[in-house]
Amino acid sequence: MDQPHTDTLVLDMPEGVLHFNIPPMAGRHRVADIAAVLMPFCDAVNDLGVGIAKQFGKSVLCKAGCGVCCCQMVPLSPPEAVMVNDVITGLPQRHREQAEAGFADARKKLHDAGLLDRLYELYSRKSTGEETLALNRRYFELGIPCPFLSGQSCSIHPSRPSRCREYSVMSDPALCANPFENPVRRLPVTLKLSEALAFAWASLTRTKPQFIPLIDAPSWVRANPEAAGLRIEGAQQFMRSVLEFTCAEANRRASK
Repeated sequence: MDQPHTDTLVLDMPEGVLHFNIPPMAGRHRVADIAAVLMPFCDAVNDLGVGIAKQFGKSVLCKAGCGVCCCQMVPLSPPEAVMVNDVITGLPQRHREQAEAGFADARKKLHDAGLLDRLYELYSRKSTGEETLALNRRYFELGIPCPFLSGQSCSIHPSRPSRCREYSVMSDPALCANPFENPVRRLPVTLKLSEALAFAWASLTRTKPQFIPLIDAPSWVRANPEAAGLRIEGAQQFMRSVLEFTCAEANRRASK
């Protein structure tokens, strides 16, 4: 039997040509575990964007100790919601209980404000930019920090989901205190890996694409136990398809 080998995928992203190594993963694997292998792809594309910015005398000014972006709405694809729940369940008991309490409290605030169902509805259909902006603004105004935020820094930085990896700021960090009013300049990276993962998940489960607010990830996994255990054959081909879709969509957006 042929042994699986590393598959090097060459992707012509708007930020530049990227060579990404897809590791061998024989047998059946959880989709969430496969998605986790793809997270460094976001970092690689981001690095390309940083390189372009430097050519114009710009740089990313995000640093540990800010944490304002961690109070914004973070939509997750289903496999990323499982990834986040995996991080929680993998913590030592005391830290796990603290994280679970933090997520439960944040979810209650979101629910009591009448935003939880609206976020699910908004992110599970084609919505206008105005709708998304207005609801994200309301979310930010609630001042609900990500439960993983500790000392104004991400406590799960190596395991953070794609949307967090794709968010980098080049303007004065002080402007981030109110990103909906101030002229915050983000690194213009075209990547949206969570979108590709959501469509891939929908194809596997024969459901409509959906997104889960990060705050609600543990609750969503409990309500959808089959999601955490969904396994597939052909992990390498799955990753190749997701990355090729991501690249095609990035180039489509860049050409507009």
